Amino acid sequence: MKDLFFEVPSSLIKIRKAYIILDKNGVVNQVGTTPLGEDSSKSIEVEITNDDIFNQPNNYRFVEGRLILDKELALKNAKNKQDYLLNEACQAAIYQGFDFNVNGEIVIFPFNKEEQAKLQEAMMLFESELLDELMWTVKKDGVPTRVMITKEMSDDLSLAALMHISHNISTYRNVLLPLVMKAETIEEVEKVTWNIKDLEKKKD
Repeated sequence: MKDLFFEVPSSLIKIRKAYIILDKNGVVNQVGTTPLGEDSSKSIEVEITNDDIFNQPNNYRFVEGRLILDKELALKNAKNKQDYLLNEACQAAIYQGFDFNVNGEIVIFPFNKEEQAKLQEAMMLFESELLDELMWTVKKDGVPTRVMITKEMSDDLSLAALMHISHNISTYRNVLLPLVMKAETIEEVEKVTWNIKDLEKKKD
């Protein structure tokens, strides 16, 4: 068990007081420079040598009267954080929209939640033959413009939207997240970003 922990370095600039509250597992849940909570008796006074605990309090445990950094827990927390960031990046990539050929010109269909719902409704109207064509706002060279979408292109448009979602989710779950999970250090975890997709493309 000793290998999982190391003490906060005591050779740094100065030692000062802080107050912590622990969860049931002895992990620091809150930290402050004054006693915490309505019942200040639950606060534990500790000595700190740097401000890292204020940035990542739940990487620390209080064991046998000592404040220590749990390396295994810190790695787990880093992976959870990176997972969250990658999930957010995946969603942002989906919302940016997808390329589609309309009358020989490549345009971008915006695809945030509102646009997804509108497109799904339009496809249902095409399928039920209540509509044959519909003007739609897209982007061309970064500028909003209007184009006509038709019932004849609805199948290809639906497929393009589905493949756009599938590609981004696959990049997140099948490519990047496994790299995070198998990382052995926090530095390795933090190197796995959404832009790593570009490196994968260069290998193809």
